[in-house]
Amino acid sequence: MASNRLPVSLKMRGDQVECAPSSGGLASALSGFRSAADFVWVGWPGCAVPRERQGDVASLLAEQHLAPVFVTRNEE
Repeated sequence: MASNRLPVSLKMRGDQVECAPSSGGLASALSGFRSAADFVWVGWPGCAVPRERQGDVASLLAEQHLAPVFVTRNEE
């Protein structure tokens, strides 16, 4: 699955990463598929992630079958 946004809202607060489910219609409609082993949702995580933290964030999101596409603050 590919969309412009992942079904989570990611926030960076200093060194802490906060991740909460989003309330969008597509996220709600497809929530049951996210637990399938062969399902991966690709999209933007909702905020700019510093390059040095992208590996950590990608690993955290991979546990939820999510693959982030990182963009810079200028690209947001």
